[in-house]
Amino acid sequence: MAHAPAAFRACRLVWEPAIGATTRLAFDQLWALRTNDEGAHAWYSAKLDPWESPEAFEWGGALAATAAGTAPASYLEEPATREQVQALTASLQAGFQAKPLHHRLGVLWASSKLPDLLDATRKEAIINEVLAKQLSDGGWSLSSLVGPWKRADGTPQEMTSDGYATGLIAFALQQSGISRENPQLKLALAWLATNQSKTEILEGSSAHGFRKQLRFGCSA
Repeated sequence: MAHAPAAFRACRLVWEPAIGATTRLAFDQLWALRTNDEGAHAWYSAKLDPWESPEAFEWGGALAATAAGTAPASYLEEPATREQVQALTASLQAGFQAKPLHHRLGVLWASSKLPDLLDATRKEAIINEVLAKQLSDGGWSLSSLVGPWKRADGTPQEMTSDGYATGLIAFALQQSGISRENPQLKLALAWLATNQSKTEILEGSSAHGFRKQLRFGCSA
């Protein structure tokens, strides 16, 4: 599926001051991946459950909503775009609490761009849930995002603080309006600063199966 490239292209291009032909094409490709009248979108498969698989379409939808929310207001006001965003919003709201925390964090992030995605009650609930899962060292484990998911190779999920989980949560919390002076967010940012290398590389584990630590860039 092409959803990931389409969503990422749209996210990158919407920083243009006005929507151009290339940005419009990226959104056209994104909206074309809608699979039903309820607004769900197809998601790509790298055969890496639980997130890089078609079943993780809510995560793809959250990225699509983030891209749409950063588009110029003139584009969002177009009738065709408005219908697509409304359908996407309804899809992300449906069965919200049953979605994995990872996907709900994506919706929390997207709601900073599309406020109608989450009402105040749901927004507060997910923030409180996330903060309650913080570990004593200031980070979050990847296992806190996947719930009861079992790895493909049967190995246990990592329970220690993880670079990907902590970075995603710290970013989503800030995007949702949590101040960097919040005591728990300060701990998280300190964990990221302490655990990244001199080249701003963090290590993270895989929810799919045990493997050598994953590495990715992050600036705290």
